[in-house]
Amino acid sequence: MDNIIKLYEYIKSHHSTKYISATCEQNEISIVFHRELTIKIVFSNYYYMYVNDIFYYDIDEQDIVSLIDDIFIGSYVFYKIKSISGYKIKLISVARFCGDDNNIISAWTINETIK
Repeated sequence: MDNIIKLYEYIKSHHSTKYISATCEQNEISIVFHRELTIKIVFSNYYYMYVNDIFYYDIDEQDIVSLIDDIFIGSYVFYKIKSISGYKIKLISVARFCGDDNNIISAWTINETIK
């Protein structure tokens, strides 16, 4: 519980949250960037990140802050594709993102929905 609270306090103190909603309950942080992009971080020995309720990645404690910083810079696109087991979330830099890929179902930045 202590780790997730420290991460939540870091987010609130180091990133502008005037345009987002960030909450912390038990072992989970929820960050709502806009109505179509929500990131949840759940702590249970590792940090598990979900994008719009789809599992994205498990992250070590030493890497979580740098990932959060990178996300808040706004230089990444999250996108959803169909996979054999359902849906999968990918992350790519805005500069490398090509929205013309037919496999992409939805795509978001922290500021807007792209597709």
